[in-house]
Amino acid sequence: MGILDKLFRTGTDARPPWAKPLVAPATYRAFTASLDAVLDEEGVELETDALASGVIVFGDAGFTWSLPPLLKRFAAAPSEARRDLVRDDLRRALAPPWILGIAPWGGVSIEIGPGRLALVVLPIDDATDLAAIPETMLGAIEAVVVLNHGDEGYLAASRIAAAAGLPAVFASVVDAPVDRPAGTAGAVTRLPFESIALSGLALERRGSAVLARRADGRTALVGSQLRLPEIVDARPDMVVGTLDIRRGDADAAIDLASNCLEGKPKAIRLVGNGAASDALADAQFLAQLGIACA
Repeated sequence: MGILDKLFRTGTDARPPWAKPLVAPATYRAFTASLDAVLDEEGVELETDALASGVIVFGDAGFTWSLPPLLKRFAAAPSEARRDLVRDDLRRALAPPWILGIAPWGGVSIEIGPGRLALVVLPIDDATDLAAIPETMLGAIEAVVVLNHGDEGYLAASRIAAAAGLPAVFASVVDAPVDRPAGTAGAVTRLPFESIALSGLALERRGSAVLARRADGRTALVGSQLRLPEIVDARPDMVVGTLDIRRGDADAAIDLASNCLEGKPKAIRLVGNGAASDALADAQFLAQLGIACA
C-alpha cells in the first residue's frame, strides 16, 4: 500500500482546497490512486503533505510538478489512458532544464542535446554588457537566431557568430542590421528566419518571437517585447524575454492567468537588461494576476 493510498482512503473526501473546484471526490480518489501507482513504478518518493499545495517540488534539483492542470486533463481522459497521462506528465516535470541560461549580452541558450546549443539573441539596453561575449564558443552552438526587429537596444551578432565559428545568423528582419549600432562589428551573412529543424529541436517564427519545440513536446516562446496576446495564442510551457504590456491588454492578461493554471506557461523568465523594458514593473503587474516570474 503506497503512501497516497494510506492518506486518501476510499469513501473520504480528501480533496485539498485547490482540487475541490476542479473535480468530484471520486475523481480525486482515482487521481491519487494513479499517482500512487506511477510514483511507485518510477521510484519517486513524496513527503506525506506533498499534495497540499498542488505544486510538488522534487528535492535539491528544484524541479516542480504542477498538479491542477494535470488533474483537469486526468478528469477529461478515458480511464484506460489516465495512468499513462500521469506518467508522461511526471517524466516531463523531472526532465532536466533545456533553457540553460540568459547571458548578459542577450543570448538565450537552448539545449538541443548533450553538448549542443542553439542561441536566440535579444537586444539589450547597455552596450557595456556586450563586453561579456566570450572570444570563443566553438563546437557547441549550431544555430543563432537574432531578434533584430525594431531599432532599440544593442546587438553584436557578428561577434557572437565569430565566437561560435558560424558564417551566418538567422535574422527576424533579414534586411535590417544585426549589429547595433550598425557598423560596430564585422559583417556576417544574414539568413531569413522562418523555421529551423535541428536534431531534437525545432525553432519556428511566431510573429517577432521564436517558438522552440523539443522532441519531447516541451515548448518555449523567446522574444523581445512580447505582447500578452502572443503568449496566450502560443500557449508555451515557458516564456523567456521581455514584455510589452499595453493598456488594452486586460482581456489577454486574464486569459494568460487562466492558461498559467493549466501550465501554459509554467514559468516566465524576464530578461532584466532587455532593451526598452522594465522587468521589475512587468513582474509586479503579473504578480497581481498570480503569475510568478523568475
